[in-house]
Amino acid sequence: MRQRVVKALKKLDAISVENPVYPGTPDVNYIDGWLELKWARKWPSRATTPFRLDHFTQQQRVWLKRRADRGGNAHVLLQVGTDWMLFDAEAAFTHLGFATRTELVELAVWKDRGPSALPRLRAFLQALSR
Repeated sequence: MRQRVVKALKKLDAISVENPVYPGTPDVNYIDGWLELKWARKWPSRATTPFRLDHFTQQQRVWLKRRADRGGNAHVLLQVGTDWMLFDAEAAFTHLGFATRTELVELAVWKDRGPSALPRLRAFLQALSR
């Protein structure tokens, strides 16, 4: 996922980030912000079941919220199957890992589906930064 996102956001000078010194640092930095990447194979079978995301750590939540609270662009990009959703830091901090699929769809600042989603994400991020 990381390689595909960085490639799709190449025009935004996206780079992959690994930071063992500061846990919680997001996976991708681009010219106007940060993206934490999360992936899951499928949604829960019941619509009322919260979508668990155990690998979204408290350190990641806090990092994103702190950056956004200080005026920076910080988001979580979630891919579930062929669905893509982008959440602002506040929504991710509060709801990601606890909300149902329906709730997440409503909370997403951007959503798309399929193999052409990432170029449209780039356009959305560019517009967001203007």
